[in-house]
Order: sequence, then structure tokens, then C-alpha cells
Amino acid sequence: MKKLLALLLALALILTLSACGETETAPAQPEQPTQTEQPEQPTQPEQTEDPAPEATPHPMPDIPEPPAAPTPEEALAGSWYGTLQVVSFCLDLHEDGSYELSVANSAKDSVRGSWVLNDGFIWLDGDESAPLSVRGETLYWPLTEVVFTREQPADLYAPAALRGDTAVGEMDGYWICSFVDMNGQIWPAELFGENTDLYIEGQRAALGGDLFGDVLVDMDFSEGALVLSEGDDALRLSLQEDGMLRLVLSDESGPCMTLFLTPMGTLANDT
Repeated sequence: MKKLLALLLALALILTLSACGETETAPAQPEQPTQTEQPEQPTQPEQTEDPAPEATPHPMPDIPEPPAAPTPEEALAGSWYGTLQVVSFCLDLHEDGSYELSVANSAKDSVRGSWVLNDGFIWLDGDESAPLSVRGETLYWPLTEVVFTREQPADLYAPAALRGDTAVGEMDGYWICSFVDMNGQIWPAELFGENTDLYIEGQRAALGGDLFGDVLVDMDFSEGALVLSEGDDALRLSLQEDGMLRLVLSDESGPCMTLFLTPMGTLANDT
């Protein structure tokens, strides 16, 4: 017990001496020379950022009103084309309620009248017995079984220019009539039952069909053409640049009929 008490006292003495050493005053530091006071700098005003300028709003563009949807009558107005056998027709429906029906390659003969649209059917001149039915992009006319569309038919045939350098023998061969020109209008030969056919060899030709019968003739060759004359009547055969043969019949008044013939019955524009 005495040993423990002596150890505690010794420990207390050590702690006391240690505490005294820590509280001793530190030696004074030598004084530093006093620096010359600098004049006070003027206080700079605090810079503030200028507010960004407000963006000028752009005016809204004027948006045009959408066009009004066409009425059913307006949508149907215009030209419609159909074919009956080999003849093409044009039906013009006008917005004012009038119409014109004509042969597509003939401006002379036409029918005019009025039309109305009633429950999907077009009545021409008020005739309710044979109206045209509207079927999407087509018109069907049961009276003639013609279907009209917006697609314009191509010309049946446009004759090419005559050759000026044809030599004797170049027209040799068998030819049949494909088209007829009457008063400047081209028609398919079968429309008139035209069945003219020719066989040519040099300056001799066999003329067949209902127009000539079956005759064998000797012809003159002049300026690239085979010519047969009898009084005021004349027959002239000439080659065209498209390979077709042009036959022109003339009388005292001038050309009266023109036929276009193809070799061996094959149309010149066939491939």
C-alpha cells in the first residue's frame, strides 16, 4: 500500500513539473521596423454588368387561310376522255353547268348541253335514264359502255414527211391500208371498212381491195413517186420517212382521199 501511494505521489509530481514547463513565458521577439504607411487607394466603384437588352419580338407572319375544299361539281369539272372501239371522245364538264361532247380528233362535230350531279350520278340534259356514274377517278357511261378518265389519248397516227430520195424498187412489197385521212382528220381504216392492199414490184403494181378491185397497172416514176394518171384522175404512191406508204387520189379539184399503208400489215410504230 505504501508502495502504491509512493508511486502515485511520484506520478503526480512528474505531471506537475510537466505542466509548469508548458506555462513558462516565451522569450520576446525583436521588434520589426515599422513600414511607411501607404496612402489609401481610392475605392473603385463596384462594376455591375449591364443587363442584356431585351430581345425584340419578331412579328408573327400572316398565315393565309387554307383554300376552301372544292365542291363535288368543281372536282368533276374539266376534260374527260373515253374510247368507243377505235374512236376517242372528249367530255368537257364546265363549272357553269354546261358540257360539250366531241370526237377527240375532230373539233367540228360536238354535242352541247347541261349537266348536274345527283347522288353520285351525272345527268346530261336532265336525262335520268342513262346517267354517268362517278367511280372514283373515272366516269362510266353504261349507255355506250365507255369509261372516261383524265388521261388524254395519244394521236392515232401522225404522218411523217415524204422522202425526196426514193429510188425505183424501194417500194417493192406487199402493203395494206391502216389509216385514212379525210379532210385533215386521221381515222383507222377499219372504221370505214377500208381494205385497200397493194403489191408493188418496180413500176408495176397490183391494186386490190374494194376501192380498186383487183387490177394490175404500170406506173410512171417521177420525183421519187409512182404515178398513175387517167384524165383528171391521178393516183400517187410515195414513201414517208417513217416507212409508211402514202397513197393520194386526186381528181380535177385536187387531192380528195389519202391512205396510209404499212408493209406486210405491220404498223410502222410497232416494236
